[in-house]
Amino acid sequence: MQLQGMLFILLMLIIVPILVISSNDTAFFIIFALIMVITSFKSINDNLFNNEEDLDDSNIEFLEEIEEQLNIDINKFGAGLKVVKDLAVIIFFIYCNFYLNTIWLKVILTLLILYWVTDLKSVIHSMKESLDVDSKSTIKTRFISLIMNLSCLLIIAVTPFNKFLYKK
Repeated sequence: MQLQGMLFILLMLIIVPILVISSNDTAFFIIFALIMVITSFKSINDNLFNNEEDLDDSNIEFLEEIEEQLNIDINKFGAGLKVVKDLAVIIFFIYCNFYLNTIWLKVILTLLILYWVTDLKSVIHSMKESLDVDSKSTIKTRFISLIMNLSCLLIIAVTPFNKFLYKK
């Protein structure tokens, strides 16, 4: 029971700041843009240099111990976090759509949203089928991910210009 209370406090420490951020659209944009830039650079680095982190035996034992103590399925919890992340990214890109003026940027943004929707669909499908969410990456998926991350950086670079500097 004490661990569930700690988990509730942890969730409140995450949920309350998200609610505060969502009440101010400029703070929402700046914080999510920084998070997206960092994750895009990390993903570009991982795709270019084929950096994949594998769990060793001590980490697997640690995760199994946490599963037993908290009485939750870590794989489903991780898949749930991926669903929340995908939905937050989709909302961020929909928000960016309001500040883009040219049609080619809106096309790129639409492709980005479509990419994240298909990622969301694959995570939900893997949860239903009890499959591993992180599948082995092929050259094709790494290339698509690289293009999408570069497009994400382009959209994040152009949107603040239109939002803050270029007012109609």
